[in-house]
Amino acid sequence: MNTGGFGLSWFLPTITTNLGFAGLPRNQLLNIPPAAAAIISIIVVAWILKRAFIPRPLLTVMIVLFEVATFAIFLATRRRGAIYTACVLGTMFSACLAIPFWSWRTSSLRGTTGTAFALGFQSGIGQLGGVIGPQIFRAKYAKDGYKVSYGVCTAAIGGCFLANCLSWYLTRNLEWDVRRVRLQRIKAEKEGRLFTEDEVKFYHERQRFTKTLKKQETGDIL
Repeated sequence: MNTGGFGLSWFLPTITTNLGFAGLPRNQLLNIPPAAAAIISIIVVAWILKRAFIPRPLLTVMIVLFEVATFAIFLATRRRGAIYTACVLGTMFSACLAIPFWSWRTSSLRGTTGTAFALGFQSGIGQLGGVIGPQIFRAKYAKDGYKVSYGVCTAAIGGCFLANCLSWYLTRNLEWDVRRVRLQRIKAEKEGRLFTEDEVKFYHERQRFTKTLKKQETGDIL
């Protein structure tokens, strides 16, 4: 995701300049709407996440799919209005992804050492996209409207979609528990009480608990 997102953000001033809506320095004003849209999207996604309307993996996957569709616009057309709309949407989806993504990731880790290592490792790998992304938009690709560059970014974000689908499958039981508890806490808040009931269990803990119940049931039958 960072490969496509950083590529777009670093190349955004060049894209808006090439659109020809305004000359220097007024064309820099065109970079304000994408930034404003990014801020608004972060607030909206954080609100959706807080209310637990949909599972965090689903929200993450939806944002990634919207980003793929945005980059498809860059590939499909050279119309100025469509390109600028894609700039706004691409910046927006790239910015708001971190809200459900990191919330989901942190809840699937256990232990301070393991969590610190996993988050630091993933952040380090992810930031490589900031190195690779801008390098994709080279001058030699300008003759065809940077379609090669946009194609590489679209493929990278498509890989992000597949990776998140796999992560969702691996954490499906935990995510079900997290959302269940979150909805119960929201209900308790509305009723003016503190939620102190069932807790979230990790997948292997759920398996162990299920096996224990089965053994107990088998023992009762015997």
